[in-house]
Amino acid sequence: MHESSRFGLGGVEQSAGTDGEREESAQEKKARLAQRYIENKIIAPNESVGADTEKEISEYYEKLSPRERAESLYNKVMAFRADQQEKETGETQEPAPADPMLISEIKVLVSDSAVRELFPKTYGEARLDAKKLRSSEVDHLWQSLETEIEQKSEDYEETERKVHLQTLAGKGDVSTAKSRMARLANNLTSLERRKSNLEHLVGHEKTAENTDLAAHFQYETLKKYKQEYDKGFTWLPHCERIHKKTIGVLLNGRWPVLIGEAGSGKSDQADAAAIELTGYPPTTIECSQKTGEKDLIKDIAIDSKTGGSYEQYGPLMQAMTGYEDSRQTEPSVKTGRIVRFDEAYLIPHDSSAYAIIKRARQVKPGDLFYGKPVLPGACAIWTTNPPGVRYPHRYSPDPAMRRELAEIGVDYPPMSNEKPELFEFALSTLMDSNFQINAAKRELAPAYETKEVTDAESRVLPDGRKIVAKDELVGNMTDRRHGALWRFCGAVKALQESFVYGNANVEKYPDSLLRFTRDADGNVAVTTDGTGEPLTINATITLGELATWMIGFNERRQKRDEDFRVDTLTEWLNFKINAYVDQSDEGDKKKIRAIFEHFNFLSSDIPQIENSLPLTPKEVGYLSPRVARPVHLGEPQVAGEVDVKQEVAKDAVEYKTRQVLLEDGYRVLIKEAPYTLGDFEVSIGGGFMRNEEDFVFVGVVEDAQSENNGVPVGRPEGGEQLYVVVNAVELKTGVLQHFRRSMKTEMTSLQKNVAEFEG
Repeated sequence: MHESSRFGLGGVEQSAGTDGEREESAQEKKARLAQRYIENKIIAPNESVGADTEKEISEYYEKLSPRERAESLYNKVMAFRADQQEKETGETQEPAPADPMLISEIKVLVSDSAVRELFPKTYGEARLDAKKLRSSEVDHLWQSLETEIEQKSEDYEETERKVHLQTLAGKGDVSTAKSRMARLANNLTSLERRKSNLEHLVGHEKTAENTDLAAHFQYETLKKYKQEYDKGFTWLPHCERIHKKTIGVLLNGRWPVLIGEAGSGKSDQADAAAIELTGYPPTTIECSQKTGEKDLIKDIAIDSKTGGSYEQYGPLMQAMTGYEDSRQTEPSVKTGRIVRFDEAYLIPHDSSAYAIIKRARQVKPGDLFYGKPVLPGACAIWTTNPPGVRYPHRYSPDPAMRRELAEIGVDYPPMSNEKPELFEFALSTLMDSNFQINAAKRELAPAYETKEVTDAESRVLPDGRKIVAKDELVGNMTDRRHGALWRFCGAVKALQESFVYGNANVEKYPDSLLRFTRDADGNVAVTTDGTGEPLTINATITLGELATWMIGFNERRQKRDEDFRVDTLTEWLNFKINAYVDQSDEGDKKKIRAIFEHFNFLSSDIPQIENSLPLTPKEVGYLSPRVARPVHLGEPQVAGEVDVKQEVAKDAVEYKTRQVLLEDGYRVLIKEAPYTLGDFEVSIGGGFMRNEEDFVFVGVVEDAQSENNGVPVGRPEGGEQLYVVVNAVELKTGVLQHFRRSMKTEMTSLQKNVAEFEG
């Protein structure tokens, strides 16, 4: 689904203008059209509930932030439209009238002035972004690559299945099919590389017009993850890599052994491989030390109709022969299936089950297996937890069987600045059914620092703009400047690593594994200087559990228990972490708490997000650090250009000091004094731009104990509530941007006055 359909309420397209003024009017027009649609097409023709109930609805929504109210309105309208479309397509036999409660909720929300104000700033902007994307040649290319990759992947998998199941007529067909697979594989590799290059802007400058496209591509990827999760399995990049290895091993005639910790997705990976190669999910065997012939091959059962006995075939027999029981004269399927052995390493080498499995490994299509012919394509996938102290009584394969197997490690998704898969999975599961994320941006996004570019990086673009600075991701995932979700995913990955190495037999632990110390009272603290013991635990948070936490945040308002109904994602994560710690083993509680405290959770610091705005699709895409941030651009100085300078005050001045609240929830002292930047200074009240928003310089941090001592501070031009700390490069770049925009505005006004005078 393209974002162009997201807020299609007015049914009228309006081209965006070429300058900021026309674009803003287009946004306002979209909002007016949306409001007119809501009032005329939803509220007016439908019944609502009484005034008393609407008053209760209004009182409830007054407790939510304007962002949450705007998000609620969008969801209510989309629910109404979904019902209408269902009626129009005739999917309901007797179309019911619209729910009066839904109409009243929409009525209350659309009458809210704060909600109405947000529409041109968010949903109108999203529509304009979508309009630009639809007209972009790069977007057209990306969409066509997506379609071609999907079509060729289906073609490849269909041919691959025919080869594996030996359903082709003769050797010539087999040879042709294998050649076709080789060509498709090469073609897919080329297409996927081209698509990846587009997404990562290879060969393109990291200007805003290009990075906006990359953000759009990332948003579409997150939507795909959401849709996949709703179907049962999310194809993250590391899952794709494991899948390709699994398929490759099976096509080479060996059986894969998927080795990984609990909740790492071994069974899902095995099922996906089975379906791709055979068209059927696998038969399954829960292995144990007592697994025997009855579990694998056959057991006696009683026919409920005749009272006679028959043989009920086990999962291995079913997969190898297609027969489900001895009463059948023909197999249920004509080709073999894959059998999944769960915890295969629990079967002892000297057991009858192990001998049966060895026999199954040696038979070929057409051979008799317990009196029935083996079907082509029949094979197996093993899964197991890794051998170690946590999982006793595991038996690695003997040398003869080892030659028939190939071990494949299945780890939890990576979480790093370069491969933030855990974070992207969390974002996708935070999406609602309309692919919105109903949380504040500053609780989600990783933090960046603006840094001047080197001489080698500072170049002039063809349009005359010059690269002067770039944003770099703050490398330390525990840094308080990061959004709560980014830090949380870092903590979960640290927790998973401590869990994995709690079972590993290694001589040396990796540097990434956390260390800890314990004081005389038994309190645990994570160390940051490399000292202390390796921090290992016996519990973790799996991908499935992480998803339930994210989904729970979206559903928290519905809970009867007041503890669930928190306002911020930070509070929700703290609530879930505390519950998780309380339910952990005594030996792990303090260690797990120490991990989350290391990532700055479980404190009383809650971010102030009252003035946050709903996220547009482009902003959602930008949340992932895979998306390059736009470089900061300046223009080369030309002859006659006025320098942006202010005279430095020569007389000593006594400046006022006051306390302010930063956007991350911390209070600091600031000194209301100018800030010198090389050969010019920024005065109190001076304007600058940050993330395309207008800010006002208010002073510098005045705290000798703070790492930000002497660093500039600004606030949004429209309000006093939230203050931000900015570095020197960011301030300098922002001042120049603000100056150039002001000069452009004044020049435009002057030209208009001259034109009116001459006219």
